[in-house]
Amino acid sequence: MADAMKFKILGDKELQRGLKQFEDKVAKKIVRRATKKVAQPVHQAAVQLAPKKTGMLKGAISIRAFKKKDKFGTKITIGKRLFVGDQFYGAFVELGTKKMAAQPFLRPALEKNRGRVRETLKGILKREMEIEARRIAKRKAKAARA
Repeated sequence: MADAMKFKILGDKELQRGLKQFEDKVAKKIVRRATKKVAQPVHQAAVQLAPKKTGMLKGAISIRAFKKKDKFGTKITIGKRLFVGDQFYGAFVELGTKKMAAQPFLRPALEKNRGRVRETLKGILKREMEIEARRIAKRKAKAARA
């Protein structure tokens, strides 16, 4: 049984060159902010599609930034991670068990928004890079005046 669903979007060369102009720390910040914004519609759809018994499952769905070795980005989680914490049953609801049929809500939320995610990530990344470049230029100008 899979405990995670991965969704990769490989940027074009222009975006990759643009991100390389920034320090790693800044590039990660840009990607995290952009992917978090793109994940919003998926998060909202997952909350909407989640079965409601007590409402705890809907409240436990969140967007989290992550960093693992050289990978970084954003993921939508139920609680801290699947099968752990107060909402551990969210994974059982999504994936099903021997005795309970699956009631998927995360996967359909992603499928419903897959096209939108692909379309908007590039634009948001470009905007985030422009914002960060302006911040850096502003700091440099302020430092030069001092």
